[in-house]
Amino acid sequence: LFRLDPAVASLFRNFILADHIMRHYNVSPQSCPEIPATHAHPLWETLDYEIDLCLQQLPRLISEKERQQRLEDKIKRSEEERRIRANRRRQRQSTSSGSTDFAGILDGINMLKFSGPQRIKLEIAGSFHPWSSHNRIDGYPDGSSDESSSESGSDSDGAEEFSHSQSKTTGYVPSSFFMNQLCAFEVWMQHAGAAVTQFTSTLGSDGAPVSLSTHRPQFLELPEQLAIVLQLLLSQKYRLNALMLLYRFINLGPWA
Repeated sequence: LFRLDPAVASLFRNFILADHIMRHYNVSPQSCPEIPATHAHPLWETLDYEIDLCLQQLPRLISEKERQQRLEDKIKRSEEERRIRANRRRQRQSTSSGSTDFAGILDGINMLKFSGPQRIKLEIAGSFHPWSSHNRIDGYPDGSSDESSSESGSDSDGAEEFSHSQSKTTGYVPSSFFMNQLCAFEVWMQHAGAAVTQFTSTLGSDGAPVSLSTHRPQFLELPEQLAIVLQLLLSQKYRLNALMLLYRFINLGPWA
């Protein structure tokens, strides 16, 4: 009745959830026809545990996002500073080349005008020209140093820190509820299979092996995960595992 129509099935699921939640507020939802109480089913504890695991990731996810944003901002600032330093170097280089060319022209004119001792004196004085290559520091006339090494070092440090943070970032970890249910059902199958094998190997009063009837043996309790495994038949991801476990379950006997 509650699964024939999709709309009624959705109402049925919502009613089950409301019955579990509203009981905490001393409210008891009612249905017609009446549905057996399910608010105290053990699977609710598993569901609450899975929700807690999901919510527990929020502080870590927020912290990872903030750290990644800070590193991205740091890399952007480093790139902007690198562009500014590159523009300054190009301006200094253009100024230096123009001044050096002008100084060379003056030296050539003076060398044509003077000869002998005066030329030697001029050449000696020209060797201490403030723009000459001997007085430059790292090739710049204003005594400024080349910042490319420190620039590349800071950029590489930022890139390494960013890649290291990405390797540490795990992101959201999906819930393993369905996989845990399949594993629990498989554990139940192992114990149930051993118990059924031992039971059927015994001999009855007439000396014949005991056979399982269509009724569930009293020494076996139905697995709580059976409903979840049946539901997983609708999931493409878990369908194969669910079918294999259900095949083993049906092989336990006609009662299954």
